[in-house]
Amino acid sequence: MSEPYISIFMTVKNGMPFLPYALESVAVQSYRDFELVVQDGASTDGTLELFQRYADDARLKHQLRLVSEQDESLAEAKMRAMRRCRGAIIGSIDSDNMLEPDCLAAIAQFFQKNPSYAAIYGAQHMIDESNNVLSDFTPGPFILIDHLECSLVPPFGSSYFQRSLVGDRILPALDLLYCADFELWLNISDLPIQSTSMYLARTRISKSSITCRPQTYERSCLDKITAIRRFFERNPKSRIMDELRVRSEAGVYLWAAESIKFHFPSENSDLYFLHYLKKAVEILPDSKRAWQLMQRAGINL
Repeated sequence: MSEPYISIFMTVKNGMPFLPYALESVAVQSYRDFELVVQDGASTDGTLELFQRYADDARLKHQLRLVSEQDESLAEAKMRAMRRCRGAIIGSIDSDNMLEPDCLAAIAQFFQKNPSYAAIYGAQHMIDESNNVLSDFTPGPFILIDHLECSLVPPFGSSYFQRSLVGDRILPALDLLYCADFELWLNISDLPIQSTSMYLARTRISKSSITCRPQTYERSCLDKITAIRRFFERNPKSRIMDELRVRSEAGVYLWAAESIKFHFPSENSDLYFLHYLKKAVEILPDSKRAWQLMQRAGINL
């Protein structure tokens, strides 16, 4: 593969105050054969004015492609953005996150050396509202069962896809409000997927982050379970597959409990933790993972 043209898409609505950091991280990329496809949801907080300034910036004036219009949901915005992407490789950046300076160079090099791979995802630095590094996250290799049970969460902000191989399977389902990327990995799970320990992005943890709002997890769980059931409907039925589906649905609630309690704690975290832990145990009473979480939290149901 020759040097690939890379599409980075961003969906945003009222992206201030973190948007300038996101745009600057794209502007300084060492690899220059890319486009930044922005789908704005009719922002009113200065976001559009900032994009205009970057449209006049020599570093992005030829890469930035902006559309601003109302949308019905995040999934619809992502669908519109992805359909506008022209690159052989597609990745994304949220308006409050950042790319590492050599991210796109590393991605281009990977796909040049590994043209048979459909996707790659990498490590992330987790940062606070002041851009300070809080922790590092290095995801494990893609194993379908781990993904189904939500013990593996490939970070979408450091994921890149080869369009010729994934085709329209990359497009989000419009009925999934928060977790379209979860179904995306299921849709391409039959294709070669690589993980890397290389740091590709910085993900911001703030009060406005969806992952830091425990009240959003109910819909996230429902979306993931919808995707799981669709996945199993496409595969031959058997006792083993039925057992795996049950484990997967319980795993969704265990993911929610673990995330709220240990990774993104906030007010009333303990109540939400118990809520989702009980849901998981109702589905799978003998879950070793649930027992381990209870031990870790120092509680008994």
